[in-house]
Amino acid sequence: MPQFSDGQKISEALVWDRLIQSGPASYVIWKDGTQTKAECLLKGGTDYTTGTDATVMQAAIDALTTGTILVKKATYSLTAGLSITSKEIEIVCEAGTIFQATAAIDMLTFQTVNASSVDAGIKNGVFDMNNIATKGIHVKDCWFVEMKNIEIENVPANGIGVHIDSTAGCYQNRFFGRINGISNATGSIGIKTERTAGTATPNANEFSCRLQDLDYGFKILHGSQQLFHKCDATLNNYGYDISSYGNVSIDSYEESNTTKGYIVRTGGSILIFGGETEKTECEGTGSIIHIPVGSGAGNASINLRSRTANPTPSIVFSEEGNVGARLVFNSGLLKFLDPDLNKQTIQMLVSGSSGAIRILRSVDEYELGSLEAGSSQNRPVLKFWDVTANAYKYAYIDNGAWVIANAPPT
Repeated sequence: MPQFSDGQKISEALVWDRLIQSGPASYVIWKDGTQTKAECLLKGGTDYTTGTDATVMQAAIDALTTGTILVKKATYSLTAGLSITSKEIEIVCEAGTIFQATAAIDMLTFQTVNASSVDAGIKNGVFDMNNIATKGIHVKDCWFVEMKNIEIENVPANGIGVHIDSTAGCYQNRFFGRINGISNATGSIGIKTERTAGTATPNANEFSCRLQDLDYGFKILHGSQQLFHKCDATLNNYGYDISSYGNVSIDSYEESNTTKGYIVRTGGSILIFGGETEKTECEGTGSIIHIPVGSGAGNASINLRSRTANPTPSIVFSEEGNVGARLVFNSGLLKFLDPDLNKQTIQMLVSGSSGAIRILRSVDEYELGSLEAGSSQNRPVLKFWDVTANAYKYAYIDNGAWVIANAPPT
């Protein structure tokens, strides 16, 4: 009798068992006319062939602890959201697969999934929020979940395309795809990261995507070391809104938005490599570091404003040229990096009687100085740090000559 290479005798039943076990997926989801079916490719598994699209898919998810679900090309209506909780499951969709919401639901939720050693997440597929769903994909307290080649369409008012949500830690998840809103509907958000409870903020999550026609492209309420690589937030009301505890790095991006490209609020910070910082606002104790590269570098239009009693929003530019002429300066700090000396230098002239600049003390240290009106003849006075004296000094013009004193003029 013919044998397999391992010595087992070939029989009809054994051939079928081995064929099933060699399949690339644990379940295959497909449409038989109008009925969605989930066929199990694991020995002894259960098929699910009755119920709504959502109930059939959820049944297949619930039957697994780990594995792959292959979704064949079709349009699947979701009357209820799909949820993967504490399971390392990967959903792989054929090109042209569409999930369409028919209720106010979170369409797909990953919760407490740790995919550090196996693949988990979703590849390919279109999520049509259909102007009704609350969220396209919700990632809560997960590690290493990957969402690749995903399109999220028709984000409604107050809806969220992708929500990175941390209560106990949400780390190193990745989204690659595209998110489209509906005519900049109020409150619509492409990607939102935040800490909704506890003390663990989202950390080291990565995004490479195009966000368009939304109220907010990115809304980062909380998040450390979030990386945006080759992102395109365009034609939104706001491109990036970085709030308290938001720490963001942006590598090669485009943005052309109606109201603001970036808003960096109190406690937020942003490091930008490449691109243009047009229509940008930095307020409170927010900070921006802009390192332009390539064509278009240095086209800066940034408004610094203060909203608390003693705020110091700050911006660092690593470039040469007349950047200061394109800045609206209001109670903030400007720091400039000399690319040749690789240290901070003063590159702008502050006009008027208010504003603040940083004076170098050494290559790595600096102190706050301010240009303010003197009480005598309303003369402008420059307060700076004298390294030799290890104290503040005051420079001003008196009778046509510069005076450096230990106290401001009276």
